Parts: sequence; C-alpha cells; structure tokens
Amino acid sequence: MVKHHNADIAVLRLSNPVKIGPSAQTIALAKYAPPAGAQALLTGWGWISPFVKEAPIILQGINVTILSSDECTDEKIICAGSKEKTACKGDSGGALVVNNQAFLNDIAVLRLSNPVKIGPSAQTIALATYAPPAGAQALITGWGKISPDVEEKPIILQGINVTILSSDECSIFPWLYEKIICAGSKGKTACEGDSGGALVVNNQVVGVVSTGKCDGPTKYVSVPYYHQWILGAVDELYL
Repeated sequence: MVKHHNADIAVLRLSNPVKIGPSAQTIALAKYAPPAGAQALLTGWGWISPFVKEAPIILQGINVTILSSDECTDEKIICAGSKEKTACKGDSGGALVVNNQAFLNDIAVLRLSNPVKIGPSAQTIALATYAPPAGAQALITGWGKISPDVEEKPIILQGINVTILSSDECSIFPWLYEKIICAGSKGKTACEGDSGGALVVNNQVVGVVSTGKCDGPTKYVSVPYYHQWILGAVDELYL
C-alpha cells in the first residue's frame, strides 16, 4: 500500500534573492483545487524515464490532466498525470501549475514607436463591453502554427470561425469566470504562436489569446472585463 507523507510541504528562505527575469518568474498561489479534467503543467529536474537514471541539465515540463476524487481520495492531495505523463524520481518539490492560475491578468497595452497606416490591410476595431454568450460564433486570427504537427508558421495571416464555450465546458475556475472567455475545439482553435491574437464577435474584440493547446479549446483574456483597465492604460501611455 502506498502511503503519503502527511503535510509534505515546506517554505524556504533563500540566502540570496532570486533575480527575476526571463528564466525566473514569480507565480500566484491557487486558492482552490482545480476541477477534474483541467489541464496542468508539471515541471522538474527529475528523471525523464525510469529507465534513464540521469537527471536532465535543462528544466523539463509536460502537460498533464487533473484526476477526479474517485481516482485520488485524499482531500489533502491533488492527483494528476498518467502512466506515460507524470513526475519521476528527482521531481519532488516541483510545481503543478494550472494554466488559469499561471496566466492571470495576461494582458498588456503597447505604444508603438511609429503609427500604423490605416488602409485595406490594417483597420481599427471596437473593444467589446459585454462578454459573448456560450454558443456565439467568433473569429480568431493569428500567425501561429496551423497544426501541432507542422513546425513552420504561415506567412499570411490565418483565421478560423470558432464557437464560444461555457465555463463548464472549459474547466475554468469559478473565480475566473469573468476574466476568461473560452472558445474553439479540436481542429478549430488557436495554436503555438497565436498568443495575443484577437477573438472577435460582431466586429468587436472580446478576447485576447492567452493559453491553451493546439488540439482543444483556447482560453482568452476577457476584453470586457479589462475594458476600463485598457482605457486607463491607453490614457497613461499618452500623457
């Protein structure tokens, strides 16, 4: 019988502060356990296989699925992974990160060094003030991969029609319902390189690509939720 270590967690104080930058970032602590079926990222320096008894020199990561309480009965424990996609020896203490928590407030406003010339290939678009209902049709555009199996990215802007999903269909935490819009399905979704792209409903931007997989729904930062913040950020940039 497998026994879990009771209260197997600790907080450390480092002798020297970590330099925050591209290779080291802070991250929010979750307040609620993720629902079964949610996608998570597992990272660590452990063995990449039980048959390869050497630790990697580059941080490894893999996407795993959160399991149900029936598969993991201890309320103090969250279970995730499968036989082929899981942690291994040396990964103890590594983080299990759910995308919703890792990409909170994943939105920015940029001021360009030169203005964009408005014309046939570049137009302005309105910002939505209300989130679209589940079932609404939307358009996503981007320069990302057209398939998870095709490494080359397109040289022409791509676009596809997708359906807005409900929060339940996209495993969104309750406290993120207003902040995240979910859309797409396997074969009709955003992919690697589409981050920051627009989700458009009725000629208004309702979302910005945040996170997801190339073979399933994508999570978008809700433009209606951040509408006032966006306008305030624009005002500050032009003071």
